[in-house]
Amino acid sequence: MKMRIRSIIAVIITCMIISMLGCLHGAAEGMTGVVRATSLNVRTGAGTGYPILQDAGEDVKLPDGSTVNIMEVLNDWYKVSFTYNEKIFTGYVSAEYVELKQQVQPPPKVIYKTVTSYAPIHVAAKTKKKVYVKKSANGKNLIYKRKSVKLGRGRSVTVKGQVKKRKAIWYQIRFRHKGKARTAYVRADEVKLNLKNPASAVVFNVSNAVNVRKNASLSSKQLKISGKKVRLKKNSAVSLKREKTKKQGKWFYVSFLYKNKIRSGYIKSNYIKLTKTKKTIRKPISALSDAQFEAYMNTQKFPASYKPGLRALHKAYPFWQFTAYHTNIQWSEALKNESKVGLNLLPNSYGTDWKSREPGAYNASTGKYTVFDGSSWVSASKKAIAYYMDSRNFLTESGIFQFELLGYQADYQSAAGVGNILKNTPFRSGKTFTYWNEAASANRTISYINAIAEGGKVSQVSPYHMAARIRQEVVLGIDSVSNSVSGKMSGYAGIYNFYNIGANDGKNPIANGLKWASSGTTYMRPWNNPYKAIVGGASYIGENYIRKGQNTLYLEKFNVTAKSRYTHQYMSNVEAAYSEAVNTRKAYGNSLDEMPIVFSVPVYLNMPENVSVKPGGAGYY
Repeated sequence: MKMRIRSIIAVIITCMIISMLGCLHGAAEGMTGVVRATSLNVRTGAGTGYPILQDAGEDVKLPDGSTVNIMEVLNDWYKVSFTYNEKIFTGYVSAEYVELKQQVQPPPKVIYKTVTSYAPIHVAAKTKKKVYVKKSANGKNLIYKRKSVKLGRGRSVTVKGQVKKRKAIWYQIRFRHKGKARTAYVRADEVKLNLKNPASAVVFNVSNAVNVRKNASLSSKQLKISGKKVRLKKNSAVSLKREKTKKQGKWFYVSFLYKNKIRSGYIKSNYIKLTKTKKTIRKPISALSDAQFEAYMNTQKFPASYKPGLRALHKAYPFWQFTAYHTNIQWSEALKNESKVGLNLLPNSYGTDWKSREPGAYNASTGKYTVFDGSSWVSASKKAIAYYMDSRNFLTESGIFQFELLGYQADYQSAAGVGNILKNTPFRSGKTFTYWNEAASANRTISYINAIAEGGKVSQVSPYHMAARIRQEVVLGIDSVSNSVSGKMSGYAGIYNFYNIGANDGKNPIANGLKWASSGTTYMRPWNNPYKAIVGGASYIGENYIRKGQNTLYLEKFNVTAKSRYTHQYMSNVEAAYSEAVNTRKAYGNSLDEMPIVFSVPVYLNMPENVSVKPGGAGYY
């Protein structure tokens, strides 16, 4: 009996030990290990029966003290990732020769980020007459059971928004019809707003600079203060007191702050716009612990091959946030489409491994490569394109910035950061220009750095992105620029294009860009001074790329979004996203560890287990 009890106890103790070892091994996943062997073989599988991993035909052996990231525990073996000969590898090593680093997790630090939200528009109103409501501004009637929906005079509605269509103002309204809430549109002059008790969530502004009149008529005299006619600037805030409808349309009697005093007068209703109330709060952000970060990466569905680089970045910069941008595209399909001859280019001076020899890119009989842009830009090889498309190659302190979201961040983007990017360029600190400020009717002198910082605020585009793009596109040396911004290009004197917008590939792309900059009226064109070109160009990038989903340097270069996929790519230089990322990193200086920067990292379907290798031979990066 005693023997049997001892046997049972022994079995229990053995099971406890095995369980504890299992827990300890499981806990090793996601940890860092240090090699404790003179030379540790890395194998292709978990066991000595598997061959040793190869690099350029040689065995991969890790010297004593090498650091590895433990991805998975397999009995007495670890699946690890590590850097070897400046490349990232994954393989298997014996757990016996790897010492786990003890990790003492400090209490999470907290920083604060400014978060802006907008309250919805909600203004009570009543119809002034019987009115058919529209499905859209100036569109067709809203239909219910084959009949046009008509509201009677004095019907209560809620104004939720405002649209300008063919010079007329339309209100988006919400109302109930046949027992159900519905949304439609009416002309602004068909309803009367309840101005006695306006919703606190609504702000009224003037949509453009406008004269204030004494009475509700265009023939009425302008209001004067100290003998000077009153004209409100665009976006000036006003308070609506009452409204009048005349033959000329609807007018509002408004009050406003002018020369530090409250004044009143009349403004035509089509100059008044309803704006959502802006609310700004300071939101606390805590850094994730290592365990929380591991769980977060799993939630984001980052593949295992991404995790070593992300772990290293998280340790160095705990407030950085990484989201997975799942393209839902097969890696092979994306690479095939981006490898079309002439789509991605690099200089002809690069080694042969970098350049394409596909038909149309290379003439075997002459040994010459086809030039697609300027005098020396040739088609990149599939290997070069794969290297720059594989986001795992750039989970580094500088490379990661090609995945930074490119919206304006007032909390941590500054003119000083812009200056860091533009050091040793013609736009460096102290370099200014003078232009005619139409709004002030006077000359204004401003530094290039401050103009770019202002442009970021106006366009809501990262000024660091603007500065990096300018450096990439038009800077030739410490005191030299391309003709895109010299203002001296033959046929386009006094025209500037800081981002080379419209500079399509061809024999004279700069002229193409300046032609675009000199024509049209959108985005502050014509760009006949540097300020218009800097700020207007940023607005163009914001509207046509960032707010359409191409909101990182990577996606501007490799458009793998659902819209205009593989086309509508800002730059043909295959290295552009990375080189701009390097410049953007410079902007942030040494304070990156307390910035909640958000990165959107592309992930493809069925990516190869090992990262795409860099081409051999001479290259820039």
